[in-house]
Amino acid sequence: MRHGQLRTNLFRFTPAALPCAYAYQATRAYQAAWSLLKGSWSRTNLPTSGLAEMLAILSRGPVWINIDPSQERSVPAIVTLHPLPVEVINRALHLWALDTLRVAGAAPTIAADRLEVGAPYALSAEMILGTRSPIASMAYEVIPWLVAAAMSVAPMTSTIPLSLHLTSEGELLAWDHPIVSAFGDRRAVALHGIRPKLVLIHGETTPYIAIRVHLSHILTQWKHKTRHALVRTNGSIAKLAIFTKRHDDGHYETNYLHQADRLLGHFELASFPRLGIDNLSAHSDLRPLHAIAPSAPLIASGAGPLFLDQACWHLRSTVAGTEPVLAERVVGSLRKDTWTGADGSAGTTRAANAAVNAGSLPILVVTAHAQTAMRLDKVNRLIGEHEQRLDALALQRPTLHHTCPPDAEGMLCRPVDARQLEGWFRQHLAPALMDTRARTAIIETSLDAAQGKPELDPKFQLRRLFAESGATSQFIFTDDPEQPDYAASASLLEAIRQAGILRSRTRVRTLPDETVVVCLYLERIRAKGTAVFLPVVTRMRLDDGVPKIFWLDPRTNKSHWLDYQSGITQIHAHSTLMTAEEVRHHVARALLAPTDVADTPLIVFCHSALRSIFDGLRDSGGQYYPDLANTNAWIVRVRADADVAQMSGDNVRHRVAPGYIGARIGLYQASCGRGVYYFVSPSNHYSRVISQRFNTRYDIDGRFLRDPWRQLGVTEIAILRAGRFASESEIAHQAALFCRNSPVWEGTLRLPAPMHLGKQVAHDHPAIGISRRLYAND
Repeated sequence: MRHGQLRTNLFRFTPAALPCAYAYQATRAYQAAWSLLKGSWSRTNLPTSGLAEMLAILSRGPVWINIDPSQERSVPAIVTLHPLPVEVINRALHLWALDTLRVAGAAPTIAADRLEVGAPYALSAEMILGTRSPIASMAYEVIPWLVAAAMSVAPMTSTIPLSLHLTSEGELLAWDHPIVSAFGDRRAVALHGIRPKLVLIHGETTPYIAIRVHLSHILTQWKHKTRHALVRTNGSIAKLAIFTKRHDDGHYETNYLHQADRLLGHFELASFPRLGIDNLSAHSDLRPLHAIAPSAPLIASGAGPLFLDQACWHLRSTVAGTEPVLAERVVGSLRKDTWTGADGSAGTTRAANAAVNAGSLPILVVTAHAQTAMRLDKVNRLIGEHEQRLDALALQRPTLHHTCPPDAEGMLCRPVDARQLEGWFRQHLAPALMDTRARTAIIETSLDAAQGKPELDPKFQLRRLFAESGATSQFIFTDDPEQPDYAASASLLEAIRQAGILRSRTRVRTLPDETVVVCLYLERIRAKGTAVFLPVVTRMRLDDGVPKIFWLDPRTNKSHWLDYQSGITQIHAHSTLMTAEEVRHHVARALLAPTDVADTPLIVFCHSALRSIFDGLRDSGGQYYPDLANTNAWIVRVRADADVAQMSGDNVRHRVAPGYIGARIGLYQASCGRGVYYFVSPSNHYSRVISQRFNTRYDIDGRFLRDPWRQLGVTEIAILRAGRFASESEIAHQAALFCRNSPVWEGTLRLPAPMHLGKQVAHDHPAIGISRRLYAND
């Protein structure tokens, strides 16, 4: 029996054990007709979403459509999970092509008549995954369907036996067993979902199956925002796009986005259920989905750790030859830094930080209500009562300077024009900064201002204006204080964080004192057209723990290392973001001489988002890595996104059946892949919520359904290039220690602390904040 061994949600699998899909080949006439049709359409790609909805309903399963069939003839034009007569497919193509020409305002052409595919043939998972097959690109969409189809043949063992229904998107839903909760006039409905995915692990050429679980929240009334609806029709469940239009008289009308309903009438299928009616039922054939998670929900988010393990065991019981990827414990005791240092004394750190942080930390507090000022004063007094802790950290004691300028409520707590706000700032706040000599400000704002148009949110404009004046900024919402007042505490601690101080020296004892850590973090703005990026490069030495930021100094027009607070203000004052090529040049300049002495021990942590710039960071591998002149450097990729592995079960305590994994903290190594480690830790919320322990949502009711459930937190640490000092496990251990000990505040992080500091800078950038608001629910 192995000690400290966890099961992940990743599985090796045998392709031959999966069912076949069915492919329809593109003829030369089909390719020519597609090109003609594309020429009549004003956008880059044809509107294939409506065609996919039609074919999914006709075939009663998921569908994949090749959006560029002229590129490679050996790639099928269409792939379906279940076979359809070729006459039905071609008729659907003809109707869709005519409708596309109608929408485009073009006259009917021969394209609609020639858009015909050949007879279907069986497409096995082995064919899709063939190493030299050009159709392998669609494997990541089609193979998860095949896995889901195999899992749906038998009920899943849970609190109750669950019949799993396959949707048009390849997701499994417990359609017949919704979770229902009611309180007074309020009702809530949710469905358990299981989504298989195909993923790669660094260093492996063969993909793995990943199992993800979630709750889908269903509308009970037509008064919440929704963009999709689950509809049971023609013996299957389709996920259809819908939209709501507001008319001039104030009433709303909800319709299906695509014309699948009208076009399917030619096949004598029943019409879709009407949208916008009031009588929504938990067991009806129409179940609209919440576009935005409801506030204060009767059923909170998350299916829970036990349900994840049950879903993983169900995969093993329905798909022959599947075996979980195991994670073996490497370091079981990651010491928590309790104000005096982790894995080492903090004397050197205190001495170094004390030189930087002598005296007090002046903070300008801008409020519109006296209550907000009192909340911050109270929290500051509580922090002042722990002088020994502040001394141990060598932190400056915050000194709050309050100001309440004229019309503060109108400028801070309501949507406001940018020019008007800038004039108000120049008149009232800029002089206050000079008088107090504060380089940090805490500003009151309101939820009403935050929920309006992003360009009118005073928070983003004020952050830029304060940055241009050389000051960092934090915000606190107008609210009734809670006990304890976490919001006020977070605002004040974030202001301290912006001074650029890590709590103490967090290091592995065997690493050299002079080791330098450089972290590359990348944020991408979601926008139409060319993507733009914000890279944040941070650096610190293990023996002093003082972070710096690499950025352009406008006074010299040259990039160099700035202190953390100056780096924040320079980045937030810089409104123009970078292209991919500019990111490469910025990273190259930062890594040209990141240490004072050549070939000083160096660890470079790369955020996984950089794989869109440097393809060598991808799991599939590539040619381009960040350029490094230092021959004594480790390159480590850090990943904590939605696709990272999850820990599903304890393989020592629960070897033959699913069970609750509990709380685990440690560094684990994957049983496959080269140099892949996982830092595993529960969030504070995970540890506090009792209702998710040993339960699924079917075991509880009432107020316990309101508890959000989480999975264990996991950070993937992949060693990409080895240096000439330390060992692979010691480098992974250092990354885990950084995650274990967060700057200033209590808790663990998903990214190493120096990279987390860079992430906070990027997330606070005004352009990033506005973009996140604009595209939050797309």
